[in-house]
Amino acid sequence: MVSLSLNGLIAPQNRALKIYSRKLPERSYLAFQFPLDNGKKRTTYVPMLENCEISESKKANLISYDLIGRNSTMYAFGGGQSRQFNLRFKITLPHIYEMMSVDPLPGKFTSSYSYNYRTGFMGIYKGTAQVGIENQGMAKKHKDAYDKLTGKTKPEVSAFDGLLDSFFETSFQAEAQRDPKLLKVVDLIMYWITVIRSGCINNSSNTTLGPPIVRLTHGIMYSNIPCVLEQYNISIEQDKGYDINTLIGKVININLTLSETRVGDFGTYKPSSSNQLESDNNYGWEAVFNHGTVDPGFPDGRAF
Repeated sequence: MVSLSLNGLIAPQNRALKIYSRKLPERSYLAFQFPLDNGKKRTTYVPMLENCEISESKKANLISYDLIGRNSTMYAFGGGQSRQFNLRFKITLPHIYEMMSVDPLPGKFTSSYSYNYRTGFMGIYKGTAQVGIENQGMAKKHKDAYDKLTGKTKPEVSAFDGLLDSFFETSFQAEAQRDPKLLKVVDLIMYWITVIRSGCINNSSNTTLGPPIVRLTHGIMYSNIPCVLEQYNISIEQDKGYDINTLIGKVININLTLSETRVGDFGTYKPSSSNQLESDNNYGWEAVFNHGTVDPGFPDGRAF
């Protein structure tokens, strides 16, 4: 007797399978680098927790010459346009809720969110005490408003909680205990969405500080590629439904149009240099033979 395991492999039914985490967030993510007044950058990360779709294109600027009596066009190379990336991935609320319990996200994906939660994005904390309703997380504000609007006087299992129970076939705590965790996951998703929305805008109080550089990393094919965000599109899969308290979609589709920008220090391209500017320099076909890659890589030589 055989059975189909989670990773699609056929295995004997009586053999215990050990399912290893794919560690997808560490290998597939976007790094948003915001310019600061002092010339430094502040970086925050948005993980791609499900398999993303990337399509890539690049176009040469060719100058054509059509000579009289010649049956073939002659070309001169006028440079090339930046690589274009169309990136699509999903943010799934039940998936993240379950993941945060069994395979927590690395700190770099939550540290900026936690910092902003304390200092202004989600609410302002004074010392160790939280003061006033204006300092609550956005998800809790919406839940409290919904409870007041509907006259709820005691915790009850929502349709979303019921979905989690049936989807993961897991025994959860009572809603009164697990609700804060759910609301924090909603706030985290809202933070990622807000970061994505900021990719096309500058600093309004200091307009010399432009939009962030968005660095794309996805395994071996896309290694820390600096891009500008030309366009984003966010949509909710209607048939997957909404969280009843906050009306956030359970499955959110993210579509990004990115254009590679290679400026660096206008010097020689050196991938995985300790100086990131050298790795961000312009490259030509010689990089294929000299380095085997055209991507910047990482200053410390790591793979991701």
